Amino acid sequence: MSATILLMILLFFVVLGSITLARYRIKQPAGFRLILLIIFIVTILLFLAWLAVMVFVVGPSM
Repeated sequence: MSATILLMILLFFVVLGSITLARYRIKQPAGFRLILLIIFIVTILLFLAWLAVMVFVVGPSM
């Protein structure tokens, strides 16, 4: 359960970071925004995978 909370916190910080960077247009390295986007997408995919496991594996056993 603690992994879930950790994942949600990570997702929150990634979203917050991307919004902040987009708003203030901070001078970044060329690949920085791309790396941030990749991290964001991977985090969402991990969350969706966890959700699927919870629904299909843990759900019926409860």
